[in-house]
Amino acid sequence: MFWRFNNMCTTNIDNLLNDEDVTLQRLMDEDDIIQECKSSNRKLVNFLVKSEVLHELVSLVTKEPSTQTAEVVRFKYNNIAAELLSCDIAVINDAIVTDDVLLSELCQFICNEPPLNPLMASFFSKTMAVLVGRKAEKMLQYLKPKEGFLSQLLKHLGTSAIMDLVLKLVTCVENKNSRLEIAQWLYSEHFVENLLGLLSEKTETDLHGNAAQLLCDLLRLLRDMHAQNLANEMSTEQTHQGETVEVDPILCALESKAMVDRLLGNMLGSQICESSIVHGITVLLTLLEVRRPPQLLSSEPEVYDRFPPDPVVTSCIRNTVEALIPRLKDFHQILSQPPQEKNEGDIAVSACNKPFGFVRLQVTRLFAALIATGSSEVQNELASLHTFPLLLDMMVEFSHNNFLHAQVERSVQYVLGLEPIDLLQPSTQLTVNDCSLRTEHRTQSEQPTSSTHCLLSYLMIDMCIVRRIMDAWELNDQHEIQQGGHRKGYMGHLIRMANYVMDFGKQGKNAIRIQELMQDLPEELRVRWNNFVENKVTPAIRNNEIIPVTSHMVAPRVSSDEEESDLIRLPKDTAAQEMEVMTKPIVTQFGFADSQFNDSEDQLRPQPETLANIALPQDGDELTQQSELFEQVCNERMHTRPKTLDGDDDAEDNETWLQSRRRSSENASTVRPEFVSDEENTIADVANDSMDIDSLDRKSVFTLLVLYRIKLAGHNF
Repeated sequence: MFWRFNNMCTTNIDNLLNDEDVTLQRLMDEDDIIQECKSSNRKLVNFLVKSEVLHELVSLVTKEPSTQTAEVVRFKYNNIAAELLSCDIAVINDAIVTDDVLLSELCQFICNEPPLNPLMASFFSKTMAVLVGRKAEKMLQYLKPKEGFLSQLLKHLGTSAIMDLVLKLVTCVENKNSRLEIAQWLYSEHFVENLLGLLSEKTETDLHGNAAQLLCDLLRLLRDMHAQNLANEMSTEQTHQGETVEVDPILCALESKAMVDRLLGNMLGSQICESSIVHGITVLLTLLEVRRPPQLLSSEPEVYDRFPPDPVVTSCIRNTVEALIPRLKDFHQILSQPPQEKNEGDIAVSACNKPFGFVRLQVTRLFAALIATGSSEVQNELASLHTFPLLLDMMVEFSHNNFLHAQVERSVQYVLGLEPIDLLQPSTQLTVNDCSLRTEHRTQSEQPTSSTHCLLSYLMIDMCIVRRIMDAWELNDQHEIQQGGHRKGYMGHLIRMANYVMDFGKQGKNAIRIQELMQDLPEELRVRWNNFVENKVTPAIRNNEIIPVTSHMVAPRVSSDEEESDLIRLPKDTAAQEMEVMTKPIVTQFGFADSQFNDSEDQLRPQPETLANIALPQDGDELTQQSELFEQVCNERMHTRPKTLDGDDDAEDNETWLQSRRRSSENASTVRPEFVSDEENTIADVANDSMDIDSLDRKSVFTLLVLYRIKLAGHNF
């Protein structure tokens, strides 16, 4: 019916386009202009691709409206223009990229001085992203000879919309060859070096966050794209033998040692900037990330959480670790003496007067990530810097900072559970200069294992971690017994650290080394540790242990009478006696009595509840008067009835009346026997004794009974 009568929603745009003097602003006032453009309305598209209309649209996207306009509708036409240009209509895209004047007018927007208007920047970014994604070749031909385009983009990187545009410029190009050409052009323009330069202390702090976020997003997205290309290559390996997947030059540059050195140089310059260090460490942590097989992450999570995973060696991790080792002393210095913040006023701190700070927290995260690589070179450097005593001191000092406690616990777990490897030594499958960046997951067996575990020996002997754990525990006990004392915030992590010493000493890759190092401790300390484990750690672990529900812990299901009798477990004599007592009345009492069901002729009678509403007389004199009245009426009826000569008929009528009376009595007692009073029974007996049943017919007696009922409840009628 809908299509038959052509009841489609009509639009006014077609009518407006029939007018030759229609303007773009008049069309923009229509609510459905964007929807009509996305549905490729031919008249509308032909109107929008006109040169003067495209110039007006680009002008709306790039030029900020006047401040004299009402704020409610100030950016209305700018927003609609950006939506029209980003509708991804091929005719509109071709018309823009083939007109250099339009492109110049569009790209002129980034030549404005910062900061840009966030709304206008989002309009510009949205339009440019569609053009670069769909018409990458023609856009690249225009942008390559244009000087200063990339520098202007990075200049406005503090605006989030421009950061998104740069990310889409590198990753969101449809054509694979065009995407590779854009990456090579960006690499030739020193895009990575200029982007890393934004993390120096000389630039504004507003740029540090977006620059670090852009670097991290580029690393993750380009790695995922490269892994997908490798998977596609493996699926067609038989048809393309001998060919290798070409790596994105931007990814290769980001993961090179030279770029890591440049990043560290910008972070740790002559004048240390807190914002630069925080966001720079974020990029370093992204460089140290590894892609693990999904089956390792999903199997036995409790075991995976207790025992650290084996380190994964890639060229990126190797380059990052090699560049970081000479700079570890600088990060250790920051950990002991953090840079002073430029506070404009006093900061109210409830827990402690001196906060730990985000800078030092980022440094502890970096140390934990470096230890997780299993590099023996990193462990030797940290042992020589005496970093772990400083970490444990800060853990006790800042007892409320659980972020710090988690990183210290993680570092101790990696030292006790991982076997060190010589990460910087070349392996047979991956060389230092390898730039193929194939992300197959190599385990530590491909790297030579270190013969010594310097950091483990330092942790157990020089620092004596068992004594530090017991001292921190005793400090908590002393604080708890004081007035107003409470449990320290690090106790949960301290219990886990003590549990690591116990578990990894019994099983694990370093179990033999830990046992030997424990034997080197003084006898008094070992006895104290054993008592501490037995009296303190073991009960705490038992209390915190979460026992999984198993089948034998579920309550048994009673499915039969035999199982139920087994659960009761009564003596045989008692059970037999109970059964004997129960079986005697069960035959007669089981089910329902026949008297509980009314006959079919009683269906028209009122409900039993109506009998309870009859108000019976309470006075004895009134009851006597009613009884005498009933006898008088009965006598009159008996004397006025003519006698018949046929005695058989009278006997037959009397017998019929008696059966009906007996049935009515049974039904009445069955319905509501509790409402039958003694007075009513007495009246019925008197009435039966006073009347000659043989001389009455059934209708007369029934009429008398009805009149008697009405008389009893006369005040209700």
